[in-house]
Amino acid sequence: MATTSGRTVAGTFSKPHVRLPLEMGLLLLGAELTRRLELPWALAGLVFAALALVQGVRALRALKRARLAGDEGAGPFGTAMVALGVALAVGLLAVQALMLAFYPVVGEHRECVAGALTRTAQQACDDRLQERLRELTVARLGA
Repeated sequence: MATTSGRTVAGTFSKPHVRLPLEMGLLLLGAELTRRLELPWALAGLVFAALALVQGVRALRALKRARLAGDEGAGPFGTAMVALGVALAVGLLAVQALMLAFYPVVGEHRECVAGALTRTAQQACDDRLQERLRELTVARLGA
């Protein structure tokens, strides 16, 4: 087993304040990569983002416990990075939730853009998207 300063590498990754931020990062990567897939597969990013948010909150709690226990690896930089990851997870979750709410419109727009061969046709797709989003917003919010 590889060692660094008397500790095994496997032992380091078994600590929650080390393992949980890594898991959160992988889940965020999964959320971002699946967001770029075609609908409905892009909605898998909603699950990844929600799991990343849960792992991020768990990581923040683990970092706090490790810092209170005097672990030198649980400094403020790690806490700041995990907090940034939690904020990113919330943002991705919001984007995915909006995509789910406007699923029919977004799917229609993607199909339109895929078939558009000219800039004029792409602009017509974008105009149609704006019009449909306005209609849906008025219908759902009553604005």
